[in-house]
This record gives sequence, C-alpha cells and structure tokens, in this order.
Amino acid sequence: MRYLLLSFCSLFLNSSNMQNVSESDRGEFQLPAFARAAAASQQQQAIQTWLELNDLAERSWAEERTGVYVEARARKLGIPVTQLPGSHTRIVRIKGTGNGPYKGVLAYKADLDALPYKNSEGKVYYKHSCFHSGHVAIALSVMETVWELRHRFNSEVIFIYQTAEETPDCGARELLNSSLWKELQIDRMVALHASPELRFDQVAVREGYAQAGIDVLTFKVSVDTAKIKSSHVARPHAGANTIWAAMKLATQMKFALSETSNPVQPLLFNIVQIGSSNFGMDNVNITPDETTFIVNLRVFDLNFRNELMQKIERMVQSVELEYNGVIQVEMQVERGPDPVFNNPALARKVFQYAQEVLGEDHVQVAEQRAGGDDAGVYSQVIPLVMVRLGTGNPDKGIVTDLHNERFTVDTDCFFTGIAAMTYVVLKELEVSK
Repeated sequence: MRYLLLSFCSLFLNSSNMQNVSESDRGEFQLPAFARAAAASQQQQAIQTWLELNDLAERSWAEERTGVYVEARARKLGIPVTQLPGSHTRIVRIKGTGNGPYKGVLAYKADLDALPYKNSEGKVYYKHSCFHSGHVAIALSVMETVWELRHRFNSEVIFIYQTAEETPDCGARELLNSSLWKELQIDRMVALHASPELRFDQVAVREGYAQAGIDVLTFKVSVDTAKIKSSHVARPHAGANTIWAAMKLATQMKFALSETSNPVQPLLFNIVQIGSSNFGMDNVNITPDETTFIVNLRVFDLNFRNELMQKIERMVQSVELEYNGVIQVEMQVERGPDPVFNNPALARKVFQYAQEVLGEDHVQVAEQRAGGDDAGVYSQVIPLVMVRLGTGNPDKGIVTDLHNERFTVDTDCFFTGIAAMTYVVLKELEVSK
C-alpha cells in the first residue's frame, strides 16, 4: 500500500479541507483526525479511480471489466476476493487480527453498473450518471485503510461491489438468494449514494423510510378477435377499441388509487410508455387489436404496496367485465427494489459518527426520496443505513441531477465521502486507539 496511514495526521494539519483539527485530535491515534487525514491523502487517488471507472462504464449484469478492476485493486494489497458464481459481484472480506471486542460482521455496499444513453447517431453508450463510479472509488479508499488497520480490530467488514443496481431484477436479490449470503453472516450494512442537491462538503442521514420501493407494471390490453365483428372506426358498436380501454384503466388506477388510499402514505404513479399494435398512417381507420402501457409505481411501505396491488387486480377485472369479455387485460409485474429502510438505531449512530468527523454543520437529516435503490432489498432482512453524500456546488454551476447524462460532481466531495465512511466503518469495528 502506497500510504503510511499513521502519518496522515501531519498531512491533514496542512490541509484546508473541512475544518481545523482541535487540540484533542492531535494525539497519536485519534479517529476523527485520522479519518480526515486519510481522506486528504487519498482524495486524488480516488478521483483518478473515478475517472478510470468512468472510462470502463458498463451496463447492468455486464460489468466484467469493472469487476476485474475492483478485484485487481484488492488483490494488489493481498486481500482475498470472492466472485459470486455466475455474477460480476465481488466480495472482499477483511477479518481483524486484533484483540479487541468482537463487533460482528459489517458490510459496505457499492455498485458497479452504469446507465445507458444514445448519442446523436443512435449508438448506445454507458455513463456513470448515478455516481456509482464515485461510490466504488470511495469504497476502495475505505477498504485500503481498513486493511492497513486490521491489526487494530477483532471484527469483520465485508465490501460488496455489486452488479445490477439499476435494474428491477436487481443484483441485491441475486446475492440474497445465493448460498454465499448465508455464509457471509452479515448482521448490518452501510452504503453511500450521491445527492446533488447537497453541497460537496455535506452528508445526510435519515431514520426510517428513506427511499421508495419500485414496481414496473406492464398492461397488455387486447381484443378477442373471435368475438368482434369489426375493427373499423366507423362501426365502434361492432368492435372494441383497446386504446380507449387502456386509457380508461390507466385513468381509473391513477385517480382511484390516490382517492381510496391512506392519504398519509406517499404514492407515485406514472405512465412511462404507451403504444398500440397498428401505429402508422396506413391504419388510421382501424382500431388496434392490442395496446400496451407501462406504469412505474413507487411506495415506501410494503404492506401498502400489497394493498395497492390487490386494488389494481380488481380494476383490471372491472374493465374486462365492462367489455363483456371482448377485452382482455394481461398484467405483468416486474418487482423492483424494496423501499430503503434506514434502521433507526444504526442511523442515529451513523449520524453521530458523521458529526464527529465532519462537524455538525456538515451533517443534515436527509429528505425522503422517491428514487429507488436496491439497498432496500437488504434493508428488509438486516439493519442498514444509506448515507447521502453531497456532490453539488451551486457556486460552480454543479447542480445537475442524477441520471442526467450531463451529471458531474465537485470533486472535493471525495474528501467528504472518504472521511465520513472511513470513520463510520472504523467506529463500527471499534478500532482500538
């Protein structure tokens, strides 16, 4: 390892980042100063890692080069790496060799995949516009520090560099359904995600529901051609228009779900695609035999989600009855990530850790977001906390939101992220002084 970590404090004292070191931080091994100094020393390498990972950007389930990159970084330090069979997910386990108290198995999750875009010529390319490359770069920096300090703790930390966060059928479920998950015996998890609305020198933590769960519902509305006499628009009484049936069902769902649901339960219902089987100027006098529309449904509570799904099924049945069986509706549900639930007890600890290392002015209570993350899948089975890292800087015009191909960050956020997550992990492992 290229860093002599125990000399970081002297480096940090000359840094203009964040805040001045107090007299109490100047001891031989004071954790807050150590974490900040580690961040100051590692920031430039993390930025370089981020740039290199941006050049490797790959789609979900295909992060071959990205996975190899992560594995090479770990093996260079002599850390063993496990690849989830049939997957690009890499697992890095660091077991402490110290004599301190055993504090269980902490996991730190970061994601490998990028998002697809099309250039002016229609060619698909991939970009880390959700800052997954930055998350991985920060996690690698924390991993290197923890490895160097393994003689100072007696617990275990597992770094999960995971495939396919950006898909409904997510990489988190792949790992949870594997035999490896049971072997790891993880009892709590932390994760990091960018928040462009926060400044580069801020983090935010929220107790309870932090991000929404997502379902993608596809409705195929079709006619039983054996039961209709005509598809001509001039004879609507002899046929059935699947577009009107689809619009009626979509409108009914939009208003009925919000009107009959508990008003204190957040609900986001969006139609994201719609199309018929006879689109084109040659078919303007013919009603389509089939119309498909896709809905993106987001909620925070799984019980509420199940209630909504039962209502939707009843609405589908009512449309079929209204058309006397001439219209049929096929509904396909693609289950996305579950809501991210930040364990309150763990969240309170992480919030305090962040204040200790960054200062109270740099830590906020995170807003609840309708965006999803497959960290929510883990949060249903073990205590989890997702830390929001500020990446924006309005003074520099850096305000673009996630999933925008023009997304970028103020690179000083790497100092903030490394300092915060290094300290969180070391505190949870109870590193001895």
